[in-house]
Amino acid sequence: MIARKKKILVVDDDQLLSDALKQILDDEGYRVFVINDGRLLNDYLQKNKPDLILLDYCLPGRDGLTLAGNLKKNMNTAEIPVIMISASVDFNGKKKLENVDAFLAKPFLIGDLLLMIENYLPAV
Repeated sequence: MIARKKKILVVDDDQLLSDALKQILDDEGYRVFVINDGRLLNDYLQKNKPDLILLDYCLPGRDGLTLAGNLKKNMNTAEIPVIMISASVDFNGKKKLENVDAFLAKPFLIGDLLLMIENYLPAV
C-alpha cells in the first residue's frame, strides 16, 4: 500500500521564502501548495483540505492571527494544525497565540521547522 503524501499549505506573502519552503518540503516528500495572499485562503479551503498550514503573521488584507482564529472556529478546518511563522515575536502574551498550534520565529533553521512539522504529521 502506498501512503498518501501529506499536504502542506504555505500562506506567506514573501515569495522567496514561499518558493524556498515549497522546494525544501517537496524534497522531504510533502505535497506543498502556496498562497501569497491571506484573502485567498477561504477560497482555497473550500476546494482543498491540507494536512497542515504554515501561516505567516503579517499578510496583505488580514493578519495571520485573525485567519488562524477563523480556521479554528470552522468545523471543517478546526483540526488542521497551524504553525505560525513570523518575524514579529511580540504578541503581548500567549492569549493571542491560542489559535495556533505552534509558533516559529523568523529567521528559523529548516531543521527546526521539519521537526515541528513531523510532530504534527508523523510518518505513516
